[in-house]
Amino acid sequence: MAVLLPFLPMVYGDLDVIFQQTPCMLSAYNVPMQIVNFPELRYAKVGASGICPHCGDKSYFQPVSAYTESAQGSEPLRCITAARCESCKKFILVIGARYPHQTPEWRLEAIYPLGTPNDTVPPEVEEVASDVSASFKEALRCHFIKSYRASVVMCRRAIQSSAVSLKANGGRLIAQIDDLSKSGKIT
Repeated sequence: MAVLLPFLPMVYGDLDVIFQQTPCMLSAYNVPMQIVNFPELRYAKVGASGICPHCGDKSYFQPVSAYTESAQGSEPLRCITAARCESCKKFILVIGARYPHQTPEWRLEAIYPLGTPNDTVPPEVEEVASDVSASFKEALRCHFIKSYRASVVMCRRAIQSSAVSLKANGGRLIAQIDDLSKSGKIT
C-alpha cells in the first residue's frame, strides 16, 4: 500500500482545469495535441499537430474537409474537420470551438479517435502483487474515459489488495490500514 500512495494523485488529479486555461492545447490521449488555425482561409478549417493516435509519430494533420456547425443559444460555434496524418496517412477528426463575436481563432475541443490510455504502472507497483497492478491499471483506464467513480473504486481495490499482500489483519480496509500503520509497514 505504501507503494501506491504516491501514485494516487495521478488518478485523482483533475487536469481539466489546466486544459481549460490552455485554449490551444488538449491532452486528448495522454499526449498534447495543438490546433492549427488557418487565417488565410478565413478560419474555415482547422488542422492539428501532435502525436498521431494511429501510428504514434509526431505529425501534422492536414485538413481535408470541414463542416462548421452553427451556434445554438449559448453554445459555441464548432468546426469539425477531417484531417490526415502526414506520417501514416490515416484520418482523425479535429473539433474546434469558438464563441461568436469573439476571437476568430478556434480552440481545440476534441480529437477522435481518442487513442489508448496510458495504463503503465511503476515497476515497484508491479512488484507488490499482480492483482494490485491489475487493479491500478484498470483505475487508470477508468480515469482515461472519465469514469471517475469507477476509477475510485478500482483505486480502493488496489489499496486493499496491497494491504492483503502486506499481510494486514482486519476485514475492513480501514482496519487493515491501521494494522499496517501500527506494525510500521506504512507511515
